[in-house]
Amino acid sequence: MKNIFLLFIIINSFLSNAQLNKSGDVIKLNELISLKKTEKGYVFIGSNGKISKEYTYVYLKDYGIIETNIVTPFDPKAIIFRESTNRCYVNGNSNRRNYHVFELMKELGTIDDYHFERELTFSNIRDGLSGDYGWISQNEKYAMANPQGVFVTEPKYDRPSWFDERESPYGFYRDRKLLFNQRTKKGKKVTVILDKFTGKEVFATKDSIVKYWNAENYLIKKSNNKYYLVYKSKKQKVPKEFINLDGLPIESSIFTNVKARKNALFMDINGEKIKSDLIPLTNFYKGYGIVLEKILEEQEFNYYGEPLYRKETNTVKIINEQFETIKILETFEQREHLESNRYNDYFNDYGQIIVSNRKKSFVMDYMGNTIFKIDKKDTKIEEIYKGIYEVSDYERIYSNFYNQKGEKLINQKLLNMYRFDNFKFKEGINENYFTLYNHPNFPLIKLNKNNDIIFSEYQ
Repeated sequence: MKNIFLLFIIINSFLSNAQLNKSGDVIKLNELISLKKTEKGYVFIGSNGKISKEYTYVYLKDYGIIETNIVTPFDPKAIIFRESTNRCYVNGNSNRRNYHVFELMKELGTIDDYHFERELTFSNIRDGLSGDYGWISQNEKYAMANPQGVFVTEPKYDRPSWFDERESPYGFYRDRKLLFNQRTKKGKKVTVILDKFTGKEVFATKDSIVKYWNAENYLIKKSNNKYYLVYKSKKQKVPKEFINLDGLPIESSIFTNVKARKNALFMDINGEKIKSDLIPLTNFYKGYGIVLEKILEEQEFNYYGEPLYRKETNTVKIINEQFETIKILETFEQREHLESNRYNDYFNDYGQIIVSNRKKSFVMDYMGNTIFKIDKKDTKIEEIYKGIYEVSDYERIYSNFYNQKGEKLINQKLLNMYRFDNFKFKEGINENYFTLYNHPNFPLIKLNKNNDIIFSEYQ
């Protein structure tokens, strides 16, 4: 069924003349539209039988662009000489126009509409400004398609897909790769997650998705309000507290919910709470996690029996799964907490976390080692992809991208040529890239999937 909707756009400009030699010849551009030779030119025919107006010439170009030309009867008085490097005479009554194949299909009624980031022109598609994919509507259903004119999925979805931050377990940019949609099966809504490159459904469920990390790790809510965690492809019932999970334990067995600060706790795989006075600040990575320990001085009273101020000492430290202290990171009084570091995050796949305070920011690993730091006030570090960090200050004076090894990714020549905020990270199937926002299809830097530079302009 899917093949019915795959568009096969022939890009050789000579095709219409080479393969349509005589009147009545037809070539199929795809299952929804064909091109037919007539006695005076060419017409497009939709799969619904509708016929377009007649064109004198038709040229099939790259990126799904079709150039048409209607030449009116020859009139010597309309001949105009135009000065150019190639001296030529043209008929001023000709009407030349470029169409995208989706535009022609819409005119013929074989699709209802199409939606992309920008207009589907030759230059926009070539430069990547139209986006990597868009949506075609047909009979109140939607199909995923690319700007080159290829249907990636069948028209079976209820709406264009969306990035659902509410259902993303972390809620910021690095997880906006989860492309959600819905379709109807036997009268019931099915929520799906699509691969944004291939359109393949990597996950589908009739239940409510609470958290989704990947196809082997997710949390769902059944219609009976029961929660089930699928962890490493094994499914089991868990308590409601699991909705506060952030990062999953990595090569560890203790779960934490760290963003619900008042109710932060430790749990095992069965959902049993692990009693401790410690407060988790991160998930566990290879058996280690960061916690906060609060110690109050013994209460003392003044002469009148009124309670005196009790000093609260906060200690941030790394512990193992036996809750033994491995390393103390810092100690401060509660009233000094604004000057302390912020750890409330989770370890990524490389066992790293972003730590910041008012004066500096740095990336630290699960053993407390600093990967790189920026000793500059008002500098922000944000992980934009797995192990790729964007470093910027408000004045854009000091800015760059770093990988998980602490290596700068944008060389100085490129920084001298372009404003930092012109650079755009782009995920690929086998490689990742840094491009410019106005030319996302032309990579300046190529990275392998381990974030090593394999190509860089001007280096």
